[in-house]
Amino acid sequence: MREKDKVLPVRISVDDYSVLEQRAKESGLKISTFVREAALGTKPQPKIVVPEISRQTYVELHKIGVNLNQAVTALNTIALMSGQESALATVEKFEYWVRQLQRQLGEIRRELAGVEKL
Repeated sequence: MREKDKVLPVRISVDDYSVLEQRAKESGLKISTFVREAALGTKPQPKIVVPEISRQTYVELHKIGVNLNQAVTALNTIALMSGQESALATVEKFEYWVRQLQRQLGEIRRELAGVEKL
């Protein structure tokens, strides 16, 4: 964030101030931040407040994803060491479904955090 070293005094009516104050509050921003972003043409980004239960769930889902990745790595190692084509094919199928689960876990984590898919 750039340093803010200039002050811009602005006169507005009490009613306009109330409207700005309410909109800033709804966005979870300070009124100065809200007005600055609106004046510069950037869409004011509301502060995302993630409930504690969502935060805990987010962390647990990440741990599950890590464990799934470790399981796939271990199965790949075992299949490669055995050298059996059927073992490799089974691991590839398992890996496909694990990747699908990881994708879904990622989507759930983004929803919990209030983040749109990039």
